[in-house]
Amino acid sequence: MIAAASTAAEPLPPLRRGGPAFRQSPSVRRQFRSARKERRVWAVSLIALAAVAVFAGPTRALGIVFGVVSLIFLIALVRSLTISFTASRSMMTGRGRRPPAARRTVSVLVACHNEDRVIDDLLGHLSALDYPAHLLQIIVVDDGSADATLSRLRQWQTGWPTLTVLARGADATGGKSGALNDALKHATGDIVVVFDADHRPDRHCLRYLAAVFDDDDVAAAQGRCVVYNADASLISELVALDYLGGFVINERGRTAYAGAPSYGGSNCAVRRDVLIAMGGWNVMSVTEDTDITMRIYLAGARIAYEPRAVDYEQAVSGLWAYVKQRHRWALGHQQVFRDYVSDLVRSRTVGGVQKAELLFYLAIYHLPVICTVGLVLMGVAGALGVASPTSAAVLVGLWPLLVWGPLIPVGIALVAARAPLRRFLMAPLLLLLVVLGAGIVTTAWARGLFGRRYSWAKTARAEQLEAEMAQPSGERMILPDRPLQEARGERVKRPSRRSSPIAELVPGFRTVALTVGAIILGSLTYVVCEFWVRRVETGAVSEVLRAVANARIEADGDRLWLYDRSGQLFLLITDIGCSIAPVMLGALLVCLALRPLAPAWSLILGGAASILLAFSANVIRIGGLALVADFAGFDVMRIVHDTVASAFVIAAVMMSFVVLVAIPARAARIEVDA
Repeated sequence: MIAAASTAAEPLPPLRRGGPAFRQSPSVRRQFRSARKERRVWAVSLIALAAVAVFAGPTRALGIVFGVVSLIFLIALVRSLTISFTASRSMMTGRGRRPPAARRTVSVLVACHNEDRVIDDLLGHLSALDYPAHLLQIIVVDDGSADATLSRLRQWQTGWPTLTVLARGADATGGKSGALNDALKHATGDIVVVFDADHRPDRHCLRYLAAVFDDDDVAAAQGRCVVYNADASLISELVALDYLGGFVINERGRTAYAGAPSYGGSNCAVRRDVLIAMGGWNVMSVTEDTDITMRIYLAGARIAYEPRAVDYEQAVSGLWAYVKQRHRWALGHQQVFRDYVSDLVRSRTVGGVQKAELLFYLAIYHLPVICTVGLVLMGVAGALGVASPTSAAVLVGLWPLLVWGPLIPVGIALVAARAPLRRFLMAPLLLLLVVLGAGIVTTAWARGLFGRRYSWAKTARAEQLEAEMAQPSGERMILPDRPLQEARGERVKRPSRRSSPIAELVPGFRTVALTVGAIILGSLTYVVCEFWVRRVETGAVSEVLRAVANARIEADGDRLWLYDRSGQLFLLITDIGCSIAPVMLGALLVCLALRPLAPAWSLILGGAASILLAFSANVIRIGGLALVADFAGFDVMRIVHDTVASAFVIAAVMMSFVVLVAIPARAARIEVDA
């Protein structure tokens, strides 16, 4: 069971902060007013856009829509690169691997509703936690389960007398938040830790979480969650990749450059006195973790991220389960945005980069809605024959980075994990979830503003079949003979040969300025060199095609003419998006983010292979068009070029990204659990 210890409990120091009192949960009346206010904002914006289209012309209105969507993409790109730069550098600082001493009293709370498939596995891991028994309290709440959850909890309690089991009636309200609030009334620990029923905490998880509160300005802490059933289905494998990038890069990077990690719904800790001051978890929110995150920051307190506090989680394995889960997340997060965005803007305790990051974090489920509405309007305008704004040419040099944007944190995390090649090949499929997510988020937004109220709903669990599952024997539970799942931590293979001031970046505008500077410098280099790169590429493509194709080909500068067998011109290629120059710019910025994790030679090799792949794909694309020209007319060629060839280019850019990050992973200086 739990190792005996003679250490005495040390009280938590008083929380040091300089903000207002912790606020209670927003009332239903306030939530109604905030939704009504957002409806007015959308109505005014659409009316203003329609007025511009009437008085200044539809092209001007389309230009505004395009500018807003482009600005959102660029801000997201700058943020993603900033997070990646700082996260990769902070990973190489290195910390002690020995678990800290246990000195604080901890209450572990678990809310269960129809969890008989996974509850034995969770309790088996909780009973094996490396934390002194006299400092640990475990409370499990059955929230009106209709299956065998409560009976199995009673069976565990028979062989584990210190386990506290609470039962709520079938008519209990509040969902997970209500169950946790009931458990909080019985909690005695200075620190409250929450796990979901499908989790497997590492043996040393509590030691790392509790040690974070040695800082007297920390009100809450978040550990790292790892998906343990990634091989269950394609969906679960993609979710595992999403978690890998989210925790290894995003949470670490948000901590490093803005001091703004979030408090999650599981494997998270919070001071009990803070919870009491806030009135507990918000029963009106289906994302109680986001709600607590904002209330902590608005009170001037801090949330810490501890990547060594590892916890293993079961991901959804079905498409419909994934849609329902993300719909709930989006709906709850959007409501938190409505509840607190005005307070955050006016806050004097949150400032600078931290406020900017928290505003983006709050709006993360609103931005896809804006982009979806904008793209729909642009599509309708295009169908009606409205000319596209000429400003589109400004972004064409950055388009690979805009495509790579959602994948950059995942790719860098895969390098840090020294993941197998299969994981890298699966990464581009995350874009399918991004597209699906835009629809889910937009649907949730419409429901939140115009639909009926949404109540908390649990995620369906898969059957537990692993050998680590605890088994009943008589009146008590018997743990498996082999050791329970234990985190390997983060192993730095080789420290950097030289230190750099950039390696110790502190939160502030300096970090963002460095990222923006890198993008500007790369873009200027791109503008200067792009024309000459295209000239060289055009000449090389023409020479290769002359050697392998029968079509007549002529090259002049950065232009390429293709003729059919009858000598008629059928295609003139001058599209900048088909050049390798944008790929070179993207590879440069990604390699800068990867520099602390891998040696320079591996980055040069990966970048060269990525550019070579993009060039080869361009040769294949144009060569394929030349072959089609032998039996197709001009109209067919336009369709092939605008659809099939464009899709091929995007696929080639995605594979260039895979090559770019997969090669440095073989020589990475660090390895994290994946």
